[in-house]
Amino acid sequence: MQSIIMQTEEGLPSSFKSFAITLMPIFLIAGGHIGALIFHGKLQQVFSFLAAPTVALLLSVIILFILNIEIKKAMESCVEGVKSVAMIILIIAAGGAFKQVLIDSGVGKEVELIASTWHASPLFLGWAIAALLRITLGSSTVATLTTSGMVMPFVHSGTSPD
Repeated sequence: MQSIIMQTEEGLPSSFKSFAITLMPIFLIAGGHIGALIFHGKLQQVFSFLAAPTVALLLSVIILFILNIEIKKAMESCVEGVKSVAMIILIIAAGGAFKQVLIDSGVGKEVELIASTWHASPLFLGWAIAALLRITLGSSTVATLTTSGMVMPFVHSGTSPD
């Protein structure tokens, strides 16, 4: 039987402080946009400044310091969440990077030229490209993201999905 390590709540912020810090950027952005709609002049500029996502996040970090929450403990509590999300973000980034490599190298234009001679539905074409990339790459996420970038010109040109 494995021993279970229990973490004590001693030294951790209260639930209220945790939710306040987490939701602070959302409240600042929403309040900034609402205030910018209601007020005019200098107050509108102040509210627009508060609605900027970077400013809202910076103010939340400053409030984190004001509430005397130890940064080391706050970062340790974020580690588990980042571990679970990091691989997904890397796979999505790889798909986007691979799509850009294919487009910059001219493969996207070649696929577009070949596809223009076919009289197939753009939906079927997208599915076929994704299936070929899935077989080639092995990752369905990368294949889907790459295909979406390559088929995007069909959507912008107003092509019918039929």
